[in-house]
Amino acid sequence: MRWFSLFKIYNLKEMKKEKVLILLTVISILVASTISLMVPGISIENEKYINKNIEKVNGGDLSIVVNDEISNSFNNELEKLRKSEDEVNIDTIINCHYNKATNKVMGSIVIGNYSLEKDEIILQSDLADRLNVKVGDYIELDTNGNGVFQYKVKSIESLSSGVDRDAELLGYGKVQSCKQLEKVTGRKFITVKGVDGDKIKNQLQKAYNSNTYTSITDKKREIKNEMAIEKSVLGILTTVGYIFSTLTIITTIIMIIIRRKRDIAILKAISIDDKDIKRAFNIEMMMIIFIPIMISAIIAYFGIKVILPIEVISKETIITMAKSIIFNTIFFVLLINIALLVLKGISGISILREDKEELRKQSRTVIIITIVLLPTLLIGYSFLTGNIENIFSGLIVTFFIVIFLVSISLIIKVLSKVKFRKVVLIYTIKEIKGKFTSFIIVLISLTFTLSFILVGFSLETTIKKNFKDGLEDILPYNYYISSNDSESLEKVLKSNDDVEGYIKASVIEGKIVNSSIVVSEIDKDDYNIKYKIIEGKNLYQGQAGFIIPDKMKKRNHLSVGDILEIETKNGVIKGTIKGIYKCGGINSTSIIKENVEFGEEERYYVKAKNGEFIDDIKNSY
Repeated sequence: MRWFSLFKIYNLKEMKKEKVLILLTVISILVASTISLMVPGISIENEKYINKNIEKVNGGDLSIVVNDEISNSFNNELEKLRKSEDEVNIDTIINCHYNKATNKVMGSIVIGNYSLEKDEIILQSDLADRLNVKVGDYIELDTNGNGVFQYKVKSIESLSSGVDRDAELLGYGKVQSCKQLEKVTGRKFITVKGVDGDKIKNQLQKAYNSNTYTSITDKKREIKNEMAIEKSVLGILTTVGYIFSTLTIITTIIMIIIRRKRDIAILKAISIDDKDIKRAFNIEMMMIIFIPIMISAIIAYFGIKVILPIEVISKETIITMAKSIIFNTIFFVLLINIALLVLKGISGISILREDKEELRKQSRTVIIITIVLLPTLLIGYSFLTGNIENIFSGLIVTFFIVIFLVSISLIIKVLSKVKFRKVVLIYTIKEIKGKFTSFIIVLISLTFTLSFILVGFSLETTIKKNFKDGLEDILPYNYYISSNDSESLEKVLKSNDDVEGYIKASVIEGKIVNSSIVVSEIDKDDYNIKYKIIEGKNLYQGQAGFIIPDKMKKRNHLSVGDILEIETKNGVIKGTIKGIYKCGGINSTSIIKENVEFGEEERYYVKAKNGEFIDDIKNSY
């Protein structure tokens, strides 16, 4: 038990002198451990919550977005479903404007049977946040020609359900169907409950293929893909947390050993066995890791309940958290034992001679072993928690660390051979080269501390961006605006540094093969940001023609080279499809045409950095 006596007499006493360093290490381990417990827990509970409410999210066993008018034959099919005692609901969805201060917020209104009073509304949480309203507040909305209505917020819906993609992304309010809303026309959204969604979908799709059908199976697949992206993003945070704590532990132990090298040399000189010295240090470091790991379990348990709308955490999550605690214990114990290899570089003779080479050699060995072992440990964590998506992010981050180390090493070696005139610069470079290991550890620690902070603060934004299928990467714009004062709006768009570019379009409603569409006409000078073309050519490339969204191509079985005849109230527009653009599910009925000839209403699609320009515009939606 000499090691335990050594720990009490020496290590415990020295720990009191290292309070600040130990505290920082404890915080680092606490953060990494908490994140590693919460991330798989959030993923599991989120998936369970979605699966539990999947029918609610889809609106029913089958949801149908009607992309043209409901024909008599299609209506007969719906009547057959009703007679089979299946529940069939037909909702009307229109885009509208919610009044807010000097401008208006665009959103959707869903008119259906929700057992509400005629002056009550259920608001989607995103829209409620944008309007800055809560339950009990009153809001006013303009249906663009069908009346202005005032509603009291009955409840706020955190989980978007029973609406199409446009309404989900714009934000919506659900209101009760009544006489004053009978004249409101819009797109139809049908939900069917009590049926085999996939079977009915296949039957209807053969005869009415212009509609968009989504069964529960389809919705599960869609959400699974979205959640895979979310897991990958959260995995980056976990990886950075582990790397940050790894660097902190390795740095702390090496620094402590270097500070105590004379004491360690004396202990060896008086015949204290190397194993006893290592065991005493091991106990000291164990105290630093076990306390934060236990605290992290408590924080993670209650943290998951705060972040997600759940009251009871599932057994599966608790088991996964228990596995993560065991993994974290093994992970940090292993790191401690790797870092303690530095003890081999200390001997009485080397200290007396001030020979640091052996100590540097052991420090380099520690770093190499850590870099080689870390990817394996991160892969092990991914398999243990079931987050296989983390493997790729872990390997990528580790790869960049190796590149970083090699690059810095080469730069230092090159600089050390350059003959500088300034003595201070020569001295600094030689000192860095002489203490390269310590320099690298500090530099990487600072780098990943900053990365950790940046990822942490931008996490919510990153998840939202990925969860919406990377719409900002698909679409050339991130703001849609219509205005009662186009001249003033354009002045702001042209002069404000926040605005990177915009498209000005004139729109008119039309029809192709009984499908309602919108024609957006754009003059060459007003096409300042470009749609992403996935097939064919863009506007103003090659011969004149239309570009259509990928969703329309699939839905209406169209191809590049097809000729379209579009009926509008101002005449027939005829042209060739020259390109297909990615729409991300937004404005999937919008055909884009060169040159303004028929358009009536002006719309602006704006690409902006952060939305600061909104403060400068008035009388706009």
